[in-house]
Amino acid sequence: MSFQAPGFYLRHGYRETGHLPGMPDDTTKHFFHKHLDPPT
Repeated sequence: MSFQAPGFYLRHGYRETGHLPGMPDDTTKHFFHKHLDPPT
């Protein structure tokens, strides 16, 4: 959610794949994805 620091996820290598505005209390739900490499 927009009040839960989406910047934190962006700083840690996640990419925003979408968002859903109009949630309660005028917030936005954000969706993130991070590609993980297989173990070597």
